[in-house]
Order: sequence, then C-alpha cells, then structure tokens
Amino acid sequence: MSLRWPVTLVAYAVAAVATSAPAAEAKPRKVAATAQVPQSPAAAEPGAEPPAEGTLPAPADVGDRPAAAPNAEEAGNPGLVPPAPTVKKSSRARRPRTRRRRPKVRKVVPKGHPDCDGRVPIYEHVVQAGEHLGLIAGRYGVRRKDLVRLNPQLGNPDLIHPGDRVRVCPEILPRVETELFYTVQPGDNLTRIAAQYDLTVEALLEFQRPPLPNPNRIRPGDRLRVVVQGPVLPAFRPFDPERAEGDRLVAGVQLPPGAHYHVKRPHLAWGTPTTVRLIQRAIDRYRRRRPGGPKIFVGDISKRGGGRIPPHVSHRAGRDVDIGYVRRGRNANNPRFTDVDGRSLDVPRTWELVKAFLETDQVRYIFMDYRVQRRLYEYARSQGVPKETLDELFQYPRGRHRAHGIIRHWPGHLDHFHVRFRR
Repeated sequence: MSLRWPVTLVAYAVAAVATSAPAAEAKPRKVAATAQVPQSPAAAEPGAEPPAEGTLPAPADVGDRPAAAPNAEEAGNPGLVPPAPTVKKSSRARRPRTRRRRPKVRKVVPKGHPDCDGRVPIYEHVVQAGEHLGLIAGRYGVRRKDLVRLNPQLGNPDLIHPGDRVRVCPEILPRVETELFYTVQPGDNLTRIAAQYDLTVEALLEFQRPPLPNPNRIRPGDRLRVVVQGPVLPAFRPFDPERAEGDRLVAGVQLPPGAHYHVKRPHLAWGTPTTVRLIQRAIDRYRRRRPGGPKIFVGDISKRGGGRIPPHVSHRAGRDVDIGYVRRGRNANNPRFTDVDGRSLDVPRTWELVKAFLETDQVRYIFMDYRVQRRLYEYARSQGVPKETLDELFQYPRGRHRAHGIIRHWPGHLDHFHVRFRR
C-alpha cells in the first residue's frame, strides 16, 4: 500500500487554512507534518481509543482514498511540490537492429600448368656454369627423373650446358636471387665468412665462378661470390602447393597392425589407399635390407575423414606420416618419440629407412632436423652415394634457412621425420 496519500491530505488542509486566513494577519507558518505509518482496521486492537483531534485517520481500504488534491501552486502554497506524473511506456516493442553481413568473397585460386597437375605453373630455369641436373632438381624440390620427363629436348641429361633452359614444376617456388660479392678482410677464413650467410664452407664454394684454385688459401682483397635468396617471384605468389592438396580424406583406409612396425595411435592412422600401401612397402623393403633391430614406430597419419589434428599443421588429407628414427640403446624399443643425438641415433639403419621411402618415387618432401641431415649426409657420402644424388636429396650443407632438396629442415623434427606423399 502506498504511503504518499497522507502527505497529500496534509498539503490540502494547510492550503485551505491559508486561503481562509484574514489578509491583515501575517503569513502563516509552514507546518511540518510527520507522516505516520497507517494501520489497517484489522490490525487495530478492540477497544482502542479514537484518534485525537487533528490527526488523520488511517484509511480502511485503497478504494476509500479521497480525490487528488489540487496543484500546490494553485492552492497558494508553492513550497510543496506534488510528485512528478508517471509516463506510460509505449506498448510497442522496439524492432531489434540487425547488421547487414557482407557477402563472403571466395578467393579464386589460379590453376597451374596441366603438366604440373594444375598445382603450379611451369618454370624455365636457365642453366648456370657448374650446375648439373641433380643440383637443379634439388633447388626446386623435385626429383631428377621429373626433370628428364619434362625435358625430352635435353637428349643426354648428363650433358647440359650454360644457357640451356630446363622446364620444371617447382615444389619449392622460385625466388628472386641477388648476387653479392664479399671482399675478404684480414683475419677472415672460409668458415667465418660462410657462417655470416648461414652456409657451410662447401655451399660457399659452390657459388664461386670460376672455382677457387686453392680454397685453403684466401687473401685479403679476394672477392667471394654469394647468392642471397629474396621473395617468391610475383608470378608464383598466388600458388601454394600445400593448399592444393585439400584438407579432407575421402575413402580413407586405416593402417593395419604389422609384424615389423608399431602404430602409436590407431585412431589417427587413416590415410589414402596409396599412402597406406607405400608405408607398408617402404618398411618391408627396409626390413629385407636390414633384418633384425627394433620395430619401426609409425606416428600420426590423419583422422578418419581428414581435417585438422592439433598441434599438427598438416596431416589433414591422409598423405602425411610421422616415422620415428631408428634408435639404439635403452630407448630403442620405446614407442614414444624422443630426441636423438650422436649416441642414440642408429645412422645406418635410419638412412636405410629414409632411402626405402625415397625409392617409392612418390615422396614429395621429408622434414628432418638439420643436425640429423648432416649425420645422414656424411654417412651416405662415405658409402659412395654420388654428389649429384646428395645435391638432389639434401638441404644440407646449404643452411637450414635455404629451401633446397627433398629432405629439408623443419623445427620439431629431432625425434621423428615427416613424409609427405604425392597422392
């Protein structure tokens, strides 16, 4: 029940007294009335005395309220201000504001050359002095046999000359290259100069045209040629060979258990039929050449149906697989991937395993830590692998930041290597 009406009646009574007072009398004083909390008749005790004269009786019901008092200023008492009138809110509901969404613009990916399966355009490489077909293949991340297939005009692939043009479907996109000349300073040596450009001495010597007569003797004032890579050529910037692969796995097959390998997480061992077949073929070939030894530990391929698998960047379309390095010592039979070093890495067996995957002729690239690359490269060279083949396969010794070869550095691959198949 509202308590505002007793104050209104007091204002009405005071206004009436002020109106009836004689004009000669002094202006009446304002009477300060104290509002008492009214009690309902039901709450009053029987036999209670009636209210004293001059007090306001408590209302019996809300319906018995008197009519509203006139405006205070009209009653001659501007000191009392009536309550502000209430404003009824409109019953009409406000229409919610809606933002217009801009239509999504789909990025159109250009198509490459048909001879490159539409993934990238054809690029023509101009042969430089001292280059061979294996070195050119490694520069663009392809195999030597791919260049032979695309260039029937070469005749004898072992005899190429400066100025010849070689067509290539690059997996490593061509970049702007800048030729620099470093002037040897007093106290310099090839090791220090190569380190300034994140190269090895061997890679630095490859840049010299003509070759240095005696690499062990350089003098202050000698000029050394260095080639620095810049951004991707503008014509190839819209193309991304990785995106062309897609991120879904259609008609996937789960890699079954095997006698010579262990699948770490079977629910993430789904791949294309070709991928599963090539994994089994490579491991079987390795086992025939290197009998005995620990099992091969197979990591993630893809999940059923494909899609992203955190924290992997790839492994979305059933064409990628992680393979543990062959180890020796107490961790040889541990299915968990652990970092390897010179003591724990079984270099001969690991090189044989990597070579078995490469011999499938369907490997697009292999990610491997640069330190492991160096050990495998030096071992393969000691086993008589030709330099042309090493230049085709390995990024080493050109520095971990220079894209080259099928086997390339990528962070986080000191405990396993990553294989991407073509299809």
